[in-house]
Amino acid sequence: MFGCGDDRDSKRTIGIRDKQILYRNAKGRCQNPACRKKIDFDEMQVGHKTAWSKQGRTTLANSICLCYRCNKLQGTDSWATFLKKQGVEDPKAKKMRSVKQSLEALSVSQLKSLAKKHHLEVKGEIVEDWSTSYRKAPTKSQYIKKLAGKVTKAELTVLGKSKVRTDSVVGLDKVETYLTKQGYDISSKRHGFDFVGVDDSRFGSDRYIVVGFNHERTVSSDHVLKFKKKARAYYENMCEQYVGTPRIDALVVYTGALSKDAPLVVKASKPKIKFKKF
Repeated sequence: MFGCGDDRDSKRTIGIRDKQILYRNAKGRCQNPACRKKIDFDEMQVGHKTAWSKQGRTTLANSICLCYRCNKLQGTDSWATFLKKQGVEDPKAKKMRSVKQSLEALSVSQLKSLAKKHHLEVKGEIVEDWSTSYRKAPTKSQYIKKLAGKVTKAELTVLGKSKVRTDSVVGLDKVETYLTKQGYDISSKRHGFDFVGVDDSRFGSDRYIVVGFNHERTVSSDHVLKFKKKARAYYENMCEQYVGTPRIDALVVYTGALSKDAPLVVKASKPKIKFKKF
């Protein structure tokens, strides 16, 4: 009988059927990575990943197949502590580290696609100032944190080998990197633009940028005219909110060619529109 308030499992060991499953899953070997000794079923010691004496449950999930020597060596240490004392990295931790390294090698656009595939919602931080508030685009580390426990190494290996990337994805990656280096905090798909950036490094004189991205073969005057109208509406809206004239730039970035009449559309526009090829 257990004393009053004892939270330990009433069972000390798993049943015969679970023992058979455990032995089969271990392929008849001690599961201590530093040992891996082949053992008979009758020799198997059922260890606990979290010790029974420390409220570890007597379940198949919390059990480990060990030889007599390794079971004695582990004692009441947790499985992670036992491995650490032997200088062995936990296989699960090793696998997780490998997955995170593979995720680090991907672009933000690829991470965003993965999150969408796994139905994961990744939200950026909310930024507030005296006049408004907005949510920043999720950072790369935020995507990795969400995806690490969901994606498999095999899935990432296939993705890493894939060479199929559109001009749009490649270009947007470059634009985001460029704007970040310019000192902007980036939010995407706000107010109908591909990117909206805010640089608040100058006290009292925040700098804003609105970006339209074009990956067609040729940037037409019609495309620039539509962007000009959106930029003008954004500029007028910001002028109503601010005392004085806000610092706003407008940028059309493109991967193809610029038509001869496209630059003519932007004359005398507010905010002033610039072009940059990537």
